[in-house]
Amino acid sequence: MKLHLNIYSLLLIGILFFTSSLYAQHNEEVTIIASYNPSISDASRIRLNPSIQDTNTAKPELTYSISSRLYETHFTPDSIKPAKLSSEPYSKLYHFLAKGGFGNYTTPYLELFYNNLRSKQTSVGAHYLHLSSSGDFKGYAYPAFSTNQADIWFKQYLTQSTFSADVVYKRDVVHYYGFNPKDFPEVSDKNIKQRFSFVDINLGYKSNYTDSTHLNHNIYLGFYNLGDIFKSSESCFKLGGGIDKNLKISNLTNRQTLGIKADLRFYDNSNSSSLTLIKLTPFISTNFKQFNFQLGFDINIATEGSKTNYFTYPMAEVQINFIPNVLNLYGGIGGELITNTYKSLSDENPFVNSFNTVSLTNNKFMFYGGLKSSLSKNLNLTLSFKGSNLYSMPLYIPYSYTNQLFFNNTYLGTGFGNTYLLIYDHIKLLNIKAELAYTVGDKWNVMFFASYDKYTAVNQEKAWYKPSFKLGTTAYYNINDKFILRGTLTARTGAYGIAFDQNNEQVTKKLDGFTDLSFGIEYRYNKLLSAFLNLNNIAAQRYSLWYDYPSYRFNLLAGVTFSF
Repeated sequence: MKLHLNIYSLLLIGILFFTSSLYAQHNEEVTIIASYNPSISDASRIRLNPSIQDTNTAKPELTYSISSRLYETHFTPDSIKPAKLSSEPYSKLYHFLAKGGFGNYTTPYLELFYNNLRSKQTSVGAHYLHLSSSGDFKGYAYPAFSTNQADIWFKQYLTQSTFSADVVYKRDVVHYYGFNPKDFPEVSDKNIKQRFSFVDINLGYKSNYTDSTHLNHNIYLGFYNLGDIFKSSESCFKLGGGIDKNLKISNLTNRQTLGIKADLRFYDNSNSSSLTLIKLTPFISTNFKQFNFQLGFDINIATEGSKTNYFTYPMAEVQINFIPNVLNLYGGIGGELITNTYKSLSDENPFVNSFNTVSLTNNKFMFYGGLKSSLSKNLNLTLSFKGSNLYSMPLYIPYSYTNQLFFNNTYLGTGFGNTYLLIYDHIKLLNIKAELAYTVGDKWNVMFFASYDKYTAVNQEKAWYKPSFKLGTTAYYNINDKFILRGTLTARTGAYGIAFDQNNEQVTKKLDGFTDLSFGIEYRYNKLLSAFLNLNNIAAQRYSLWYDYPSYRFNLLAGVTFSF
């Protein structure tokens, strides 16, 4: 008990001593103006994980071997039935189609067609046409004409190529009726008759690779002969072809197409020296995004007798797919060598004088461009322009007119001014053309075109017989496969010609412009038999494409069509 008292006494004395010492050390007044906000500072953990760095690493060497063994498996897949497409059945085809009719001006018409039926390997066909007329024109000589043509063609479709052959024979008869027969009563219809006989034979072979890595190639061989009633003749031997292949020449584009075209023509004209024409056209083409480019050269070597001339034209063209499947733009520059043959001249003007030679027109420089647009799925628009610089372009002029010159069969028609000779001039030509086509399946088909040509002759007063404006429209309308309506409209204006008065003085004549409207209707009794009626030149205009050679006025042709 006494011990506890002593302990308490010592504690009490200690507390009093400690309290007194506190008051002795801090004897000041403290004023607190903010609330107390106790906080504990962030602790930082000391990582003391031990690590061992072993600088001597031993890589064990492993050795193993594979024992390969082919395990034969046998799997036979189940057969899959081909999907059946629901479509309309094939329409029945017939080998022959015959059309025949008759019209005013004593105009018989007959046309026959033959084709083999559907075949994946062979296509064979034949065609024959006869059309003639023997009507009269008041104040003009006998104007009768006739056309006879026979064609045979053949195509053999091989695995990766196509072989083709065709033969054409054509016989055309015209009369030089462009004078007043009262001025030359001694001239008979037989004296002014002209007859063209033409035969053309062609063979061709062309590859049809679907893989673009193959070398595409084609070759053709041909021959034609043209003769007339006055023993003038022209023959042409044709040989040519081309090759092209897709290559990787440059990394600028994905691929490039490199190729060359070649053409050899040998002309033998009874009124001129023989002409050999060799044409080589190397080219390269490529595409980059929506742009397509083609560059090349057109190299021509012309040998006539002992004289050889060289003509080289650079070629450059770009096409821009401005709006895919809607709007394409294109443009380019180049040149060309044009061959004027008796065949090409008589096709354009059947009243050309028979004694003509083969000549060349040098289009030294041309530029062109345009656009092709699909305005809708049924409406397509094409606009184009082309400028040409033509040296030695042939123009037609009539032989001088005089009623005093005695008629001579050797130079048929030269005494009447009713045959056309050629004169050559330097012509600058600008052509602007627009085409609009509207198609609705097999029901509607309408096409319209307009063309403006600005000819500038250097030596002649005008570019004779070249119209400045041409317009045309064709329309087709199918009414329930029972009635077929057809219509055509042709208009021309701005052509000038040369005439000679009684004193042999040259007179410039502007040919009257014209509009030729024609209409046709066909009634199909069934799929085999139908009847047709064609009304031509409904306005009954008498116009002339060549001065003093008027056309027929209103004429009609009615007939039937039969398939078997």
